[in-house]
Amino acid sequence: MIQSDSVTINGKAMQGSENNYCLLDSGAPTIVGPRALVDAAYKQIPTAHYVAEGDYYVLPCSTIIDLKVSFGGKEYPIYYQDLLWPSSDPEITMCRSMLQPSDR
Repeated sequence: MIQSDSVTINGKAMQGSENNYCLLDSGAPTIVGPRALVDAAYKQIPTAHYVAEGDYYVLPCSTIIDLKVSFGGKEYPIYYQDLLWPSSDPEITMCRSMLQPSDR
């Protein structure tokens, strides 16, 4: 777990993103953040849809997300290709988001 200075999505600083904790694990494909912050981030993306049964978001695989997280005063981009998990079925055009909400 690491404490973030701020989070920006598509150039917009997310209010309440300061001093939040993010779970980053190089052995896992997901980034886990506070539910309120993750939900607010996806409200910035009109094509994102929440899947309650799995507690994750899906969005079109063609979506380009400009996500940056700042730690220790340095900003790090999270590339949109790393945020989207496509289906193995080429007919499915929706991707699962790897940015996950958490209540913990």
